[in-house]
Amino acid sequence: MSIISFYIKNNLTVYAVETNTTEKYRSPTSIVLITLLDENDNNPTFTAETYHANVAQDAANGAVVTQVVATDPDSGSNGEIRYGIMFASENGKDKFSISTDGNITVSGRLDANTVGSYVVVVMAADQGTASRDTTAVVIIDVINVNTTKEGGNDTNTIIIAATICAVVLLAIVTVAVVFVRRKRAANEKHEGNHSSNMELENVRHDTEDEYQSLQISHRRTSNHTYQGLTARSENERAPEVTYEDLKLPSEFPRSQLDINEEIGQGEFGTVYRAEAWKISGNTGVTTVAVKELKGMTSPAALTAFFKELSILKLLGTHPNVVSFLGRCTETEPLYLLLEFVSGGSLLSNLRTSRTHQPYGNLHGGSKSLSSRDLTKFAWDVAKGMSFLAAKKIIHRDLATRNVLVTADRTCKVSDFGFSREGDEYESTTKTRLPIRWMALESLFHRKYTTKTDVWAFGVLLWEIVTLGATPYPGMSKREVMDGVQQGYRMGKPHHCDEEL
Repeated sequence: MSIISFYIKNNLTVYAVETNTTEKYRSPTSIVLITLLDENDNNPTFTAETYHANVAQDAANGAVVTQVVATDPDSGSNGEIRYGIMFASENGKDKFSISTDGNITVSGRLDANTVGSYVVVVMAADQGTASRDTTAVVIIDVINVNTTKEGGNDTNTIIIAATICAVVLLAIVTVAVVFVRRKRAANEKHEGNHSSNMELENVRHDTEDEYQSLQISHRRTSNHTYQGLTARSENERAPEVTYEDLKLPSEFPRSQLDINEEIGQGEFGTVYRAEAWKISGNTGVTTVAVKELKGMTSPAALTAFFKELSILKLLGTHPNVVSFLGRCTETEPLYLLLEFVSGGSLLSNLRTSRTHQPYGNLHGGSKSLSSRDLTKFAWDVAKGMSFLAAKKIIHRDLATRNVLVTADRTCKVSDFGFSREGDEYESTTKTRLPIRWMALESLFHRKYTTKTDVWAFGVLLWEIVTLGATPYPGMSKREVMDGVQQGYRMGKPHHCDEEL
């Protein structure tokens, strides 16, 4: 029996035939009408991640600043969208409001001399029983109309200067284009068939940083091919994974949160250990991890923060995934409240377990971890990632550094800052990425699926067996990219069993 899709056909007629009819007047055939109901399995999607708008500082209340638009392919209430403002810098919630159709309007007095720009985070949520939502950032610049008018006497001068600048710029661009074309032709002649559609910016060969900025160039396509992973047939279903889904955590009162020491740093903020009172149904005090967006309300930081929040809200609970407990997002600083895992990262646990060897570039076996422990680590991560895949969440940054270990050595997948919701995700922004853990299609085509998470899991297995060694040892990031493209794969560690 094949899988039935609501989007192809939402009602069926089934004929049930009885083959052994013995009664003379009994019909051997019955008709059964089956109506398919739509599942709320899609998030709303904005037409852009970031919107830009200008508004005059003397704009009246009710004046439309801009409109944001989101769509949802689900039907009925599952696809019906409502909008709201989740956060606005500089107390912008008092200055702007949003209608049910996505129009952002002025609702307070504006002064360009006091606040010249606002960063507003808007949310689109569907009206399904289990509501799903997404966010976008709107940058609103306040324009001082009076200052603009006073400068009107110099209009001719400005026009002349602008014209001269445009002519000079055009000449520079023309020369640059000619130069680039000649250089490209020379490079192609020199490189022959060794072409790639990826340019790596400022690759450092001696850095400990596992992330690198990449820039995609679509001018050329690679002659190299890669072997994809075997996919399920259309008639096969993924195994059902069911766990309790958490209700959307509401705003947690800051007065019930006591921030303690710093325990980590991220690209957009800091992680602290904290004590929370009456959180997530607990009656007493709970130790939590607080991820703070510290003093940064840039569009990139806010986009990353609220994207992670949208992923965390989808998670539910699983013993091998770090739990989301709450949020503080009405005022700054912005907080995400997460389960506190006391044992540190899997990477640090693996490395600290090593025995010392006489030579600094080698290490011995583990002094505290058995083969059974290492196998359990891998099994825990596999269960956590299977749960994410069932939720249609692509992690995109799976590595031992992003797996936390509890006191009883249970592994929990964490750090969803790179994660995205959906069966497939195509990156359109320039981001610092973990090259050594990335599949070929992610490196060169910015494609991410559950299969690319499986690739990263394979690299993570290599990390576990080598007790936290850096993947592709002795190779620079540029060499890793070239090698993966040409079919190179890491070999079996010398102390690893053939069966494993």
